[in-house]
Amino acid sequence: MPRPRLFPFALSIGTDICHILRVKKILTNPKRSAQQYFRKVLNPAEVLAYRSWLKVAVELDALKADEERYSEIPGEVIHAKAWPMARFLSGR
Repeated sequence: MPRPRLFPFALSIGTDICHILRVKKILTNPKRSAQQYFRKVLNPAEVLAYRSWLKVAVELDALKADEERYSEIPGEVIHAKAWPMARFLSGR
């Protein structure tokens, strides 16, 4: 049985970046750097233009620095930082 598609249109390129929840999972994954992902998605001029979002990525990475402590942080705190940034990046 074929797997259901999360995105209804067959565009073939870049459709996964539009899935906000997937971007949020990348940003909040303790084994991945939110800063590196931010710089990967945006070009250097955009990184300079959106420095405030880079600060959010730095904050997320600081929270993730201690994996043991990170698992104890309430989900609402992580969600409040990661969700707006995921929405922004998925639309880029």
